Amino acid sequence: MLKPKLLKRRAAIQSDGYVVYQQVEQSELYDVVTLYCMAHARRKFEAIKDSSPEARKVLYYIAVLYMLEARSTSGRLPKQEPQGAKGHP
Repeated sequence: MLKPKLLKRRAAIQSDGYVVYQQVEQSELYDVVTLYCMAHARRKFEAIKDSSPEARKVLYYIAVLYMLEARSTSGRLPKQEPQGAKGHP
């Protein structure tokens, strides 16, 4: 359980969906925003991509996010935001 000093404080917890975090999110003792792990979410879509066009589209957008993250950490972001994803499935 979270330490008492976190009670009634707004917090964000990133998790992989482990049941303990679900209990914390549903508890009235905590004001928690749950952030899920992109790698874990990606694996769920990867598992169904052969039977789901929607899953393939989500995987494409996740790949775009990973590319933008890589560019941002290397300082190679475009000067202007793109107006929309082109070439998506």
